[in-house]
Parts: sequence; C-alpha cells; structure tokens
Amino acid sequence: MSFFKPSPRFRIYTSVSSFLAVLKDIILMRTTTGRACEALEKEMQKRFIIDYSLCVPQGRVGIYLAVKALIHTGQEVILSPYTIADVINMVICAGGIPVFADIERETCNINPSEIEKLINKNTGAVMITHLHGLACNMDRIVEICKISNVPLIEDAAQAFSAKYNGKTVGTFGAIGVYSFGMYKNLTSFYGGIIVTPHNHIYNKICEERNTFPFSEINWFLKKFMKGLFTTIVTSTPLFQLLVYRIFRFGHLHNIRFINRFVETELDLTVKDKIPDNYLRKMTPMQARLVLSKINNVQKTNLIRIKFAQIYHDGLINLPKITLPPFRTDGSHIYTYFPIQYSNRKVLVRWLMKHHADIGIQHLNNTADLPAFQSYFRNCPIARETANEVILLPTYPSYGENMVKRNIKIIRSFFET
Repeated sequence: MSFFKPSPRFRIYTSVSSFLAVLKDIILMRTTTGRACEALEKEMQKRFIIDYSLCVPQGRVGIYLAVKALIHTGQEVILSPYTIADVINMVICAGGIPVFADIERETCNINPSEIEKLINKNTGAVMITHLHGLACNMDRIVEICKISNVPLIEDAAQAFSAKYNGKTVGTFGAIGVYSFGMYKNLTSFYGGIIVTPHNHIYNKICEERNTFPFSEINWFLKKFMKGLFTTIVTSTPLFQLLVYRIFRFGHLHNIRFINRFVETELDLTVKDKIPDNYLRKMTPMQARLVLSKINNVQKTNLIRIKFAQIYHDGLINLPKITLPPFRTDGSHIYTYFPIQYSNRKVLVRWLMKHHADIGIQHLNNTADLPAFQSYFRNCPIARETANEVILLPTYPSYGENMVKRNIKIIRSFFET
C-alpha cells in the first residue's frame, strides 16, 4: 500500500475552548473559586439518578477513598488483575489485601464465576472495572454480592454514562468511581467523581475529602501542558506531516526513546502509603471543564458504537482474532475497540508498516508483576490477554474511512 495520511491512535476529548477557559481562570486567579464542584455533583445525581456524589482529584483517589470507607484494615478486596498498577496500590494504601480474580476473554472484564469462588469471611469488598467502556455482567455480579452480603465497588473510569439494562454503570454497587483523566471520554485533564446511594458512606468519605487542600496549580499545569502538547502533536497537519513519521520510524526500528512517548503506564512500583500529592480536592476550574462538555457524551457514545459495529462486521469472520461482544443497547460504549491476537507485535508492525497508527494496550496482568508478588494468584486468561490486546481507535473525529482502512489492512495481514 502506498503512503497514506493516517489519523492518530488517540485524541484528547477537548477543544480550543477548554484550553482558553483554563488560561482565563489562571490569569484571573479563580481556579479555586466558585461552586462548580457542587454544581457538577448535583448534575451527576440528576443524570445518574443517584442520591450522593462527591468530586475527587483523580479516579484512583476515588478508589482509595471507596475501599477505605467500606473495609476494615486487613480485609480482602477481590478485583481484576488486568488494570493499572496504581489501582492495586490504592487498595493496599487503603488497608486492603488485593485478591486477583481472573477475567473473561472477550470483554477483558472480571469473571463473575471467579468472584464467587474467592469470596470468604474475610472479603471486605468486590471491585469491578468496566474496561474499554464495556459493562461487566452486572446481573450475576450484583446477585453474588447480595447473597454474600459483600459491598460492591464499580470502577467506571473508562465507561462514563454506559448503561446496563437502562441503569448507569457505577450506580449498581455501594460506590461507583468515575475518572475525568486525560484520555477519558469526559476530561478535565485529571479529576474524578464518586457516587453512592448511602448517606453514611457519603458522609464518611466527605469528612475525609474535606480535609484535603485544593490541587496545586503547578501540579495541574503539568497535566494541562501535557494535554496541550498532545493536542498539538495529534492535530491533523502536524501529525500527518511529521509526528506519525517519527512514531512509525521508532516502532519499526524499535527505538525505545521514541516508543516510550506513547506508553501510558511507566510506574509499576508498589505503594504502601498514598502519596501526599494525591490527597487533594478537585478544583472548581476542573469542574467547569466537565460541565461544559457533559452534554456531548451521549453523542460521542453513539459515534463510537457506530465505529465498533463497522469493526465488528469487518473482522468477525477472521478466526484468529478475538473480538469484544457487540452491543447497541448502551452497555458497551467502546472507548476503544479491543481485539486480541496471539502474535500482536507482528500484526501491529504490519499495521504501522502500512501506515496505520495503532497501539497495543499497555495494561499488565498485575498479578504477575514483581511489585505485587506477595499477592500473586495464577490468572491465566489475564496473562494471555495482557499480551494480546490491540486497541483500535474509536474516538469521534477518527472517521469512518479510517476505521474501514484499518479493517482492510488487518484483513490483508491474514490474506498474505
């Protein structure tokens, strides 16, 4: 195939107005003024039909506060090992003992049967992750937790506004956690929010959260500048004329210095104490960014579902590829379309060679990481999945023609 001008593998869900709004707030010194956090919390309660919500500085801090609110020190928390290392760290920092439950192959989500096997008298909570915007099997999971009288935490960081049987994911359990991080479908560069139907849980978390100072402007500026840089280098003219050529060269020639720029998880160390700079409050400035974009979420969900259907229909008859389930009911909003192939390095190299910017999923099977060796549990599906997932882009501006071209290149790989 001749040289083609590809779109980048990811884009930040933001706009020029978002950057200008931040700069305006900084110049006018009103990053921490206003009641936007309270407005966002009320908006979440209204949209998700939930009684209580609370802004937090990051999704992972929401997980820390959720675990801490629900368990006693030394109790076990059952969770998927296929996640970022800091999720495991948040459980440890909150006093919990992570217990890894293997996952389902097609969805990459926690397997309810594994949860059921692992629950015991020392289980303090079950935590599930709706990965890649694909909702977990909530009927089964809720039933297991109800029978066992174990509270459920939902990590919905990648599934904001997905619905399962008409009910928003994150609102099934005792606590739901959402992220407004850099690459989420609703972003404030970093930030998050938790929801709960329980007044006593809300009060407990709110009491601790209110002791935190606001996030420092210098900390936010680092995220902001990274977001601005990413937005610039993934803009169509610059990306196609220069940036993609650099990334393609780095990938095809295995140049670590270049390749590390597209990796999203570089810190795989264990934490037994939550970092001080995590214990902050989300600023009203960040909440204003979320409120300005929240009405666009459903529209962008529909576009990604449309792209997912094109991927699904175009790849369904390739027997060596594992596809995620395809749903149109809103339970799967496909923040990416994750496919799995046993020799993904070769396939991704083929895609890059043929001028498609496609990346692997950098999540690890944390049950195998040296940092968490004292919590090791054999999770063979998670181990295989961590070595096979390829993320096909679905962000709204990616374009239907790009989706179809990716399919064409993947099919050509298996036809040669």
